[in-house]
Amino acid sequence: MSQAKIPQAKSSMEPPLSARKKRSYAWGFFLGLIMVGVGFGLLYYFFYVKVLYNAQVSLIDTSKIQSAKIDLLEEGLERYQKASEGDVCLRPNLAEEAPFFILPPPDPPEAGSPPPSVFRRQRETLNAIRRSVVLIQATGQTAQGETFIARGSGFFINKNTILTNRRLVDGLGPNGSILAINGLRRQSLQAEILGLSSPLSLRDYALLRVDPGDNPAQGLKLGETAQAAEQVLALGFPDSGEENDVDQEPIFAKGAISSIITDLEVPLINHTAEMSSLFRGGPVVNRQGQVIGLSALITIEGQPARQIQVALGGADLRDFLSETGARFE
Repeated sequence: MSQAKIPQAKSSMEPPLSARKKRSYAWGFFLGLIMVGVGFGLLYYFFYVKVLYNAQVSLIDTSKIQSAKIDLLEEGLERYQKASEGDVCLRPNLAEEAPFFILPPPDPPEAGSPPPSVFRRQRETLNAIRRSVVLIQATGQTAQGETFIARGSGFFINKNTILTNRRLVDGLGPNGSILAINGLRRQSLQAEILGLSSPLSLRDYALLRVDPGDNPAQGLKLGETAQAAEQVLALGFPDSGEENDVDQEPIFAKGAISSIITDLEVPLINHTAEMSSLFRGGPVVNRQGQVIGLSALITIEGQPARQIQVALGGADLRDFLSETGARFE
């Protein structure tokens, strides 16, 4: 006998449908407020803590740096004032413990005048060398008619002859031109090639002739041979600077000779002075202020090929200048 289904009455405790919707809307609104609050909290954290706080710290650090610079400036001024009274070397690039150049005893001072300080003689020696260093700017054309510019350094060996790298000035074409820019003298001199080393040899020498006019530079003296561990100065120009700028002044880098390769056609001097690419063709001098090498770029074959900066030995420089008949000291 089948039983009839009796419909169950809804519980009086179950809320109506409209009330449940209102409750779900309330919970959704509440959760939305929480999410908005969390979002504002994250924005506050990243903007204020990460940005504003770090900016304030950066401002504090900047002020400390500026204060430190002022302290160094004041210390430098104080040392400069003491320089006239004692033998203080103010150029940290040269040496802090002792002056770089080994100079002969000074001439006796005139009556009533103090003897020149070591710092003053060191500065005068360095500036005399820097006045003899020039920026070489060679302009030429390729076989396709495209113009190119090669830049490097050079130095006077007498009042109208400059020694530099052959690779800087060779192959410029019939319309090529060479400028020798002397920033300390504010000169831009037209130069012509006087002699070149053979492109088949390891030598990388070029002699240029200029007309210095009424303001000739002093030629640098050539040294004999370099010694391992000997302190040296490399002189040249920084990579920055515009073309035809007569205000560019030579800079110097201090280092020491790490090794000398003597079993090649030309002695190669490896040293630790940090140089830019525009140092090539510039002089490397010893503590007597004599040129013991010419900076050059040497290509090392390999995969890939790389270039290293060395100094070509001073003894070979003397041989090359003697072969060309150039006058030097």
